[in-house]
This record gives sequence, C-alpha cells and structure tokens, in this order.
Amino acid sequence: MLTVENAIDCFTSSFCYLRSFNYPYIEDSCDGITVMHDNPLRGEKSRTSEIVIKPSIEPQRIHQMVAGFHSHPRILLSAFSLTSEETLQLKSQYKGYGYRLLRTLPMFQCSSLSEYTNVLNYNCVEVFSTEQAEMLKQALGHTLVKCGENGILDSKIKIFYVELDGAVVGWVRSIRCYRNISYISDVNVLPEYRRRGIGTALMHALVNSNYSDGFLYSVLLATSAGSKLYQSTGFKEIAMLQMFALNKAYK
Repeated sequence: MLTVENAIDCFTSSFCYLRSFNYPYIEDSCDGITVMHDNPLRGEKSRTSEIVIKPSIEPQRIHQMVAGFHSHPRILLSAFSLTSEETLQLKSQYKGYGYRLLRTLPMFQCSSLSEYTNVLNYNCVEVFSTEQAEMLKQALGHTLVKCGENGILDSKIKIFYVELDGAVVGWVRSIRCYRNISYISDVNVLPEYRRRGIGTALMHALVNSNYSDGFLYSVLLATSAGSKLYQSTGFKEIAMLQMFALNKAYK
C-alpha cells in the first residue's frame, strides 16, 4: 500500500534527480528531516536549500532548524498536509514565523489502473532510442532524458510523445522510483492542441506502461490547470504541498 510518506520520498528523489541534469542537486537528512540543496564545489556554499516537511512535522521545529541555516542565501519550505484544515493551519503558522506562501500544489496518486484503456485515436510513441531523445531535445529546446557514454538511454526515465502535423505536440515523462512507485514529472501539450484528449491519451500510455513494468503506483504534483485532467483519468488527491519562503525582513 502506498503511504503519503512514500509518495513524498518519491517526489524528493525524483526532483533531485531531474535537477541534477544541469547541476548536482542532492538530498540530505538533518535531524531526520530531508533537505534538498545544490552540491557546491569545494570551498563554496549551497545557494539554495529546500526543506521537505512531512505532515507530522511541527512548524516550530522547522523554524528552529532554519535558524541554523543563515549561511544559505535562499531557504524554501515544502510543507505537506493531509486535509484542508491542516493546510490552512500550516499557512497561518508559517506566516506567523515570517514566511510567505509562494504556491500551492495538490499531490495525486493512482493505483487502480484497470480503467486505463487508450480509446483515443492518438499514436503515443515511447522513446527507446538516442535518435528519438535527440529529436525531442531539438523540438522542445531542453533535455528530457540523458544518454550514457555507451549510447544507452537512462532506464529510470520513461517518455511518451505525440506527433501531429509533422511536429511534437505533447509529451509526458516519469521517473521510476523505489517500492513500485513512479513519479510523473511532466505532462505537456502545446496550447493550440489542448482540449483534444492528447494529454489523457499520453497519461493512459505512460501509466499503463509503468504498471506493466511492475510500478503499481503513479504520483504527481498538479497545477490548477492539470488537476481536472488527472482527476478524470483516475488520480486521487492524497496531500497538499505549500511552498514557503522566508520574508527578507525576518532574515
């Protein structure tokens, strides 16, 4: 059974993994609490530290912890809650400690996949080759998956895309974690091709493929625009993420 703690751990490891495409980004533990940060060169200091706060951790404990982080130019809090009441309470408590809310993102998970049948008439292509990966990089302007020195694609990442009118119009990516969990990091459809079922078709293809490979749970963080899509494809909200930053006046 998937727990919220497992889902948060999957998010944390996947987030650091993807951030490390450009610059080493690692997760450490400080008094049992996960802290994500860039991995500076010798003699330098981390530029950003992000504290991942699970639902059972009290804001007062985090505030005391942050007091020892003043050498970090930027500190962010990623606080998870389980209910609407807890979300509002956390917001009020962190505001009282001098933090401002940056954004709110619901966390979704899906474990019942029997309803996933791709009945939509789109060819969702899975990325298997370095040629496909390079084509996507050229089309999108950034790297979705890295290739090893031997030319083999990173096996932790799974990508599907849809081409229409000779162009890539939508893509989805997941990172295989542990405990049979995959984290869906990207679901994108070009604006002019939205509301045609492309996003739904891509989600069906990805989740079905992960499930066939033994990854029984899929987890993601949703924007307000994406929430309706995920709910319509079988995902259920399990937690709420609030991101906070310390107001300059309190530093």
